[in-house]
Amino acid sequence: PCSLTVASAFERTLRAAMDAHYRCAEDLTVEQARGQGPGTSAAEWAAKWLHEKGIPNARAGLPNETVGCTRSSGGEGTSMGSHEDYIYKNLMTLVRDVYPTLRSSGVVPPHEAEFAGYCIILLAMRETYQSAVQEVYQNLPAEIRKSTEVRRAINLSEAMHGRNYVRFFSVVRRADTPYLVCCLAHQHFPRMRRHAIYTMVEMRDKRSAIPEPLPELARIMGFSNVQDTVEWLLIKGVPADEKGAHIYKANLPEPKTWSEVELADVRKVDFITSRMPLDPGDVVGLPITHDFVRPSAAPGGGAPAPTRTPVDSAAAAARVAANAAATAEQSAERKKEREAAAAAASAAAAVAAAKAAKEREAADAVKAAQARERAAADEASRKKEGAAQVVKAELAVSRGRKSLEQGDASAALASAKEAEGVLSD
Repeated sequence: PCSLTVASAFERTLRAAMDAHYRCAEDLTVEQARGQGPGTSAAEWAAKWLHEKGIPNARAGLPNETVGCTRSSGGEGTSMGSHEDYIYKNLMTLVRDVYPTLRSSGVVPPHEAEFAGYCIILLAMRETYQSAVQEVYQNLPAEIRKSTEVRRAINLSEAMHGRNYVRFFSVVRRADTPYLVCCLAHQHFPRMRRHAIYTMVEMRDKRSAIPEPLPELARIMGFSNVQDTVEWLLIKGVPADEKGAHIYKANLPEPKTWSEVELADVRKVDFITSRMPLDPGDVVGLPITHDFVRPSAAPGGGAPAPTRTPVDSAAAAARVAANAAATAEQSAERKKEREAAAAAASAAAAVAAAKAAKEREAADAVKAAQARERAAADEASRKKEGAAQVVKAELAVSRGRKSLEQGDASAALASAKEAEGVLSD
């Protein structure tokens, strides 16, 4: 029957498996494509590699080609090797079967939040399993859904589902991301890097010949250094040199032929290896020393009351306290962020208001200057027109004088009227 001892066995085995998957990824990955010569099968290469390293078969009687952890590629799902499949099956059993059975018996699994987070991350890696992520999340108790472990897993799940490689690698690089979460996420590094390079090729202008900075690519694509970045880019068909990566010249393979079995895909990275314990046993954890005892029937034949062992209660209380502290800390951080955002918005509004006032003042000054110019022009025009009328009147008077001298009274009268009409205007 399900018990904390059973749950502990699953938990310790899964921790060891996730650690081993990262710790041994480079050593047990069969590189099938490059550098082995034509006609060399993956099995033959694996046998040759093991022989050169002096590694015997773990089980006597097995052929050499059975040794090693191979990875398959293709399709839209995440590449799942035999080791990854082992982790997946046992993690699903623990989260979907063992933990719910324990809770229904009144026992609080002390590490449920941790492994629920692993489960969500692993399901998110399979791009067609998004409904399963929601199912697992909704079936968790409310306090588990609010835990730091599950919130971190949802963050990674959203990054994987949205193919947001910058957000994905940023979460993995954080100092507070646990080592085993990084180990699990490392399985998805090849797929996120593939999304990253295809996105960059599609978004970059073909007419732009500006190379991408290699240190920046190493950061956003989860590599340890520029050298590993260049090696991976060259394998995938992206030219790179000391100037940077020439994305605009990329000759990427078709998605269906994209390989995730290259050694460059599974190589360790410094920001995970630095957290790796020297002794693999340090990640496993201690076994449960006191299992819960099924309660006896209540007096009168009623249903037994759920009980918890001291170990369970202490672990649950510690977990609740840790989650409460983390929630309070995050609430304080969010409050600070809101206050900072409000202050920044107020400052921006004040700057905008001052700028608008200056613009209005400048516009008013321009309008006043234009009005003065128009008034001056009108005044000048009136003066010019008046002078012309005076000249016209003087000419009419001169004509009238000549008419009088010549004895033409009617013409002189007409000239006088003309001059009077001009002056009246």
